[in-house]
Amino acid sequence: MSIRRFAWVLAAIVCLFVVTLFFRPLSPRTLITNPLFAIGFGAPLVLYISSLPRIDESFATFLLGMVLSFFVGLLAGVSSFPQWIIGFGLASTVVLAVRSNWLFLLPSLIALFFTLEVSLFLDIISSYPRVTYDALLYAADGAFAGPISFRVGQLFASDPLIGAICTAIYLAPPPGLIYVYALEAKSKTPPRVDIVTTLVAMGAAGYALYFIVPACGPKFAFFGFPDHLPTEVADLIKSPHGPRNAMPSLHMASALIAYAHSRRFGRVAIIASVIFVIGTFFGTMGTGEHYFIDLVVAIPFTAMMFALLQQRFVRAIEPAILLFAWLFLLRFGVLQPIVLWTMLALSILCARKLHQNAPA
Repeated sequence: MSIRRFAWVLAAIVCLFVVTLFFRPLSPRTLITNPLFAIGFGAPLVLYISSLPRIDESFATFLLGMVLSFFVGLLAGVSSFPQWIIGFGLASTVVLAVRSNWLFLLPSLIALFFTLEVSLFLDIISSYPRVTYDALLYAADGAFAGPISFRVGQLFASDPLIGAICTAIYLAPPPGLIYVYALEAKSKTPPRVDIVTTLVAMGAAGYALYFIVPACGPKFAFFGFPDHLPTEVADLIKSPHGPRNAMPSLHMASALIAYAHSRRFGRVAIIASVIFVIGTFFGTMGTGEHYFIDLVVAIPFTAMMFALLQQRFVRAIEPAILLFAWLFLLRFGVLQPIVLWTMLALSILCARKLHQNAPA
């Protein structure tokens, strides 16, 4: 793990974030009301706890977090749960900076600013491009087992506890991934490419792919999700207002990289990562943010990025071909069941690349 590399990545993300602020100014109230911002501030908090601080230091950090949380709520003019995450995240960042613990401070800041940038970026692409391919993705799901995302959404509505658990897992990739990084940082044999760098690289690549098959997800694209099943094109919202970030699912990709990176840390880490994958699988669909097909395409995308980051370029060829074949078929509406089922089988087989290319 390279502190210099972290410094360059952080500088690039901060510069991009500052530029983005010119297009989408950030108000203190937005900081409180947007859950992604609070999740971002949870990353430094998770890394600080993972550093196993002394009891006296933990107490001082707790007091500082209480004070900062109070001022965050006062500045935003609203009191809510996210203000406490933000306050304790800020306190954790301050203490890590005072400690000069660069291996923990820099990745936590990268995760923080990356999450803030993602939130602003998603807001920018909530109306562009105007045409989305949600109808084709919904039809692709229908070729497998019907409107899977709608069925999962109905399950969440009928069982709020399951819905709440899966939604919480779905919203928590930055803190979850940063915990895996903490395991890597303490390992005697850290991987060649850490999970923080992997996350940033996959995010940049994934955002570029959003514009090939732009789609919002069923919650934004169809009337009455999840209770009203679309029966005709009239049920589709022509120009939905929602981020075009469905294809491929970066949430699913994040869960898959967490699993691949955590396999070498023992049974507990594997079980936790499997729960993360399962919760993300259902959470992405049950919240109406993704279709089943988005999660399938995330498999070759993740395998390709793993191979490229590990400089195993030959191993990246197969998942890359599969990934762009998926995007071509979905973009041009090649949705014959025999084609889709064959591609699904190939994508499942492609999952073995996650084992082959993951850090040993």
